[in-house]
Amino acid sequence: MTNIGKFIPLVLATFLWGLQPIAVKILLLQYSTATIIFFRSTAMLFFYIILMKLYNVSLLPKLSIKKWSILFLMGLTGTTICSISQYEGLRYAPVFHCVLFGATVPAITACMARIFLKERLSLLQWGGILLSFFGVLFMLTKGAVLQLLTEPFNIGDILFFINELSWSAYIIASRYILKDLSILQVTTLSNFIGIITLIPYILNMGGLNLVIPNMNSLFAYVFVVIFSGVLAMLAWNKGINMVGTKGAVFNNVTPFTGLIFGNLILDELINSADLIGLVAVSCGIYILMYQK
Repeated sequence: MTNIGKFIPLVLATFLWGLQPIAVKILLLQYSTATIIFFRSTAMLFFYIILMKLYNVSLLPKLSIKKWSILFLMGLTGTTICSISQYEGLRYAPVFHCVLFGATVPAITACMARIFLKERLSLLQWGGILLSFFGVLFMLTKGAVLQLLTEPFNIGDILFFINELSWSAYIIASRYILKDLSILQVTTLSNFIGIITLIPYILNMGGLNLVIPNMNSLFAYVFVVIFSGVLAMLAWNKGINMVGTKGAVFNNVTPFTGLIFGNLILDELINSADLIGLVAVSCGIYILMYQK
């Protein structure tokens, strides 16, 4: 695969995740957080198992206790903590804040990779992370970056930050386990473990609220299961397996999903701040991925 081609899975995954908060907002109008996460994860597991059967992949590979503990960590962080913190955060804070905190993932992941994987980045690569982060801020604030100093923050923002910490932990853990298992095995098993670790939260929240979905909820559910769920997770794990933890910088592609669809569907104009932000993010990604 060419150098450009190996980035396609990461771009696809983050592009789809950029639309997910909107779909989740729609679902939260009718369902509890526990209900959304449980039925989303269960449906995703169903599709993963079908794929494993089609490709004749082992459902229960032989692994050491250490490897199973890593899978447990991935299920806990990537499914349970990530989903709960993001979905609950969207009850208290706007999608804007969710995307904003998502831009911190590359820096958090780089710090974790330095501690746990002994990976080092050059000063220029750290500059690429900062440039990409600035590009996201510039686009989201329409060039008025300093307005963030007066932007009110709440419990939702704390939950979003927890979400990014847990997602960074998932990325680091995946680097340990993808050496021994296929992408499909890792994604399926971590998702299954995530459902198990979700049970205490469901019981604590009083169970699931089962109501017939309206059309908006139905379409949103299909999207979070198939597109931002199964397809995005498989694509992401494949991308991280190919490029390493530096691929976390592609999380900064997500804001441009809203930008593109706002232009195509809502006829929203793309202004100079959007273009400057796009260039900054693109340059930051290039520096991080190609600087040795």
